[in-house]
Amino acid sequence: MIIPVASLLVSSLLATRPAIESTLVTSRVATSTETTETTEVTPTELYASDPDTLTLKACYRDALANWPAVVQTDLKRSIADLQSDNLGARFLPSISVGGRAAYHTSVVEFPFDVPGIPATGIPKDQYALSLDLEQLIYDGGEISARKRLSDIDGNLGAIETSVELHQVRDRVNGLFFEALLLQSQISLTSSLAEDLASRLVLVRAGVQGGIALRTDVDVLQAELIEVRQDVGDARVRRNGRLAALSKLTGNSIDTRATLVAPDVMTTPTASARRRPEFDLFKEHANRIEELEGLSSSNLKPRLSGFSQAGLGSPPDLDIFKDNFAPFLVVGLRFSWKFWDWSQTSRERQIRQIERHVIASEEETFARQLAVESEIQLAEIARLDSVLATDDEIIVLRDRIADDAAVRLENGVITATDFLIERNRAHRAELRRAIHEIQLVAAKITYVTTIGEYL
Repeated sequence: MIIPVASLLVSSLLATRPAIESTLVTSRVATSTETTETTEVTPTELYASDPDTLTLKACYRDALANWPAVVQTDLKRSIADLQSDNLGARFLPSISVGGRAAYHTSVVEFPFDVPGIPATGIPKDQYALSLDLEQLIYDGGEISARKRLSDIDGNLGAIETSVELHQVRDRVNGLFFEALLLQSQISLTSSLAEDLASRLVLVRAGVQGGIALRTDVDVLQAELIEVRQDVGDARVRRNGRLAALSKLTGNSIDTRATLVAPDVMTTPTASARRRPEFDLFKEHANRIEELEGLSSSNLKPRLSGFSQAGLGSPPDLDIFKDNFAPFLVVGLRFSWKFWDWSQTSRERQIRQIERHVIASEEETFARQLAVESEIQLAEIARLDSVLATDDEIIVLRDRIADDAAVRLENGVITATDFLIERNRAHRAELRRAIHEIQLVAAKITYVTTIGEYL
């Protein structure tokens, strides 16, 4: 899930360093001279126009293409096609060559002469070489049912891969937005470091002019060192997320690349059945139905034709000939297992129970999805509401911090007092930046949950 991951990271961002008053946040929003650009990601856009930027959609594309299970889809489909071809071949004539050589110690002997029968009687040594052909005519629908089962198994393989790829999207979401939050922290903390460095120059000048204390310089210097440490720490953590994304996507991601937040619209969906899991449930239900049909085919008759042509001594049933002669046999073979002691009936009951199990699992999944979607929509609404008041808080905190900066330059307050107000203003701006990223992450989580992928 994206929101819990982001929330944990946000907590770490807001608690990076202890505050002088209660909490000193470790990053600084860019000054008013900086301009924030909003990049809109169109549905067909993979990378932003700048090659040094990276979009979430590009990460999706590369991660899904690089995932090993993608290859299994084609492999499983090939297996299903080959199995279907093999089953279809069972309706083709079966041709084989057979031979037989035997010696009998006892044969039928006549105690008297029979007209037309050699005096030697039935020969004790018998030989035969034949070409056998068998053609299946009717199998009760067994082969057709098995071919449909093979097709369903191929579909199940593809759908199972889609379900697995959904988990890959979740993983990409987590890493991308963690890196995006850290990217924001780096930018804001770097701006804070620049601001503190400029204040340090002014305070040093105040010390020389006798309007500031030496301890003020030490306080600002210590704070500046800690802020720079925070920048380095955030860079290391961001690089770690990008390294993980590189492994996931199969591409080397430059640590200097700028991550671009996607532009996504969220519309509550009454029936969110776009997830691949629903296709999986449906295909399992289809498989149960075909298995039931296969069981029923066991009680249907079978009919096949056969022929045998060869050379034998004696030839076929002309047992009184003791020389080699050709022979030919053609016929039909029929079988019907009309009674199986209720085995088929019990198998139907089993399939019915399995059908209920699948329906129950699908309903459980749909309900869990609905609950999760409602929670995510509530989170989106909350963040929208919070962002509406963030700007007002920032205006007030900046005004207080600017006043504190003037008083510091005039030696009215200490550097510690200034840092308290400065970090309060910074904390408000940092929270707004975090809320903006959280809102985008919440929207992406929602559309991913309901199966409306970017």
